[in-house]
Amino acid sequence: MSDEVSMKNLEDVDLVALLKLVSQSLSNEGVTQKTVDFWRWKHFDNPFGQSVGLAACKSNELVAVRPLMRWHFLCDSGSYSALRAVDTATAPEWRGRGLFRKLTDKCVQNAHKDGVSFIFNSPNSSSLPGYVKMGWRHVAQLKVFLCVSSPARFVFSFMKYKFFKRNRVAEKWCRVSGGKVQSLSLFRDSRDLLKLASSFEEKRRAQGYRTPRTPEYLYWRYVDQPNADYGVHVSRDANGSISAISILRLEVRSGLLGAVLLEVFSQKSDVESVAVEIRRVKRELKVDYFVSYFSPLSVEASASKKCGFFRFPFKYINFAFRPLGENVSYDIDPLNPESWDISYGELEVF
Repeated sequence: MSDEVSMKNLEDVDLVALLKLVSQSLSNEGVTQKTVDFWRWKHFDNPFGQSVGLAACKSNELVAVRPLMRWHFLCDSGSYSALRAVDTATAPEWRGRGLFRKLTDKCVQNAHKDGVSFIFNSPNSSSLPGYVKMGWRHVAQLKVFLCVSSPARFVFSFMKYKFFKRNRVAEKWCRVSGGKVQSLSLFRDSRDLLKLASSFEEKRRAQGYRTPRTPEYLYWRYVDQPNADYGVHVSRDANGSISAISILRLEVRSGLLGAVLLEVFSQKSDVESVAVEIRRVKRELKVDYFVSYFSPLSVEASASKKCGFFRFPFKYINFAFRPLGENVSYDIDPLNPESWDISYGELEVF
């Protein structure tokens, strides 16, 4: 079989054939199930713009794809247009023939011509070495934080799963919170919710590169995602006005029901105010554990530590960065892990 293939733009690829190929190579269940709706949400409806990338074909048969999502970062020195490398897939019979590198190298060239500042992604341990060979820099292993709600309940749930194979089923928000956490889709038209998020971002001191939490981004990320039912915890002050919110997602692992803490917004941006909101969430959600990730120097990370979160030694997310152009310089060092002001919300499902 000849290794000669033709390349075409990602937008010219048949979506049904693309999803069939991607489903063979990548996770195809849960919040990342490769449905048509999920792909359109991720690559077409993204508020930063439609994804770009390339595909390889052999005699009109799709054999490899290399998509890149458009992204945007803000920092004190300005704004950066970026691309996020995701969803690479190669047909089993074509693996090991250099298609991954050929497509990626061409995409890097195109991105540089288009004025993109850099490419980033969170590759797994198997694909990371390949990216490093193509000029990526491994910035860090971002340590996930864990908080056990009740040690006794945690052990009991795990032992039931371990010895009796009794797994937890996915729960609804109303059953684990007594109505204190609701599906975020119920707040789709809440102006107060959006005002609070915008106000928090204005007061909050950024710690490097940060995704702008615009109303458009928040809707797309947490309301429009077709495979996940994100929940929102809302705190109110004595006058009934919203004072803080948290965005979460439920998960089940090894018989344990957990809540992923993705974002926290508060009228006051000091550590104690954010910690008060996290304590309320912990108190009102009946789960076995919480997990989160916030930038080490962020107010959310400091507040999480005050609330009992600690680094989970066996859980981390690789973060990698690809500069574009020779001898390019950045105002904030992108190879310093503390330069990336990101949360779990930017790391999961992509």
